[in-house]
Amino acid sequence: MASLAVAPPPTIAPASLPDFLVNRKEFLQEVALAQSVRETKTTIPVLSCLQLRADASGQLSIVGTDLDQTLHTTCSARVARGGSVTVPARKLFDYLRLLEGEDVAIKTLDNDRV
Repeated sequence: MASLAVAPPPTIAPASLPDFLVNRKEFLQEVALAQSVRETKTTIPVLSCLQLRADASGQLSIVGTDLDQTLHTTCSARVARGGSVTVPARKLFDYLRLLEGEDVAIKTLDNDRV
């Protein structure tokens, strides 16, 4: 009798979480553009968020979508650790407006907090 070996399912490495420093005014301007596209009343919660993707080349990519239209914008950042994270668009926009200072440091924690 022949035996059938079943391979274990592939393991998926967790996405790395970004840490970066960005100019507040430039970041606020790009977030304002991207958050204007996001869906406000949706049954899909992630559509009310922005995706922030930092890479080692010093670029911060900001993406907002409502599935009909998508806005992708970038700004320069000093990236300590690259990766991707989604954040509530309106909350991020409001916090950036309230903050003072020239630069904003974004740090992601293991418990999915930014």
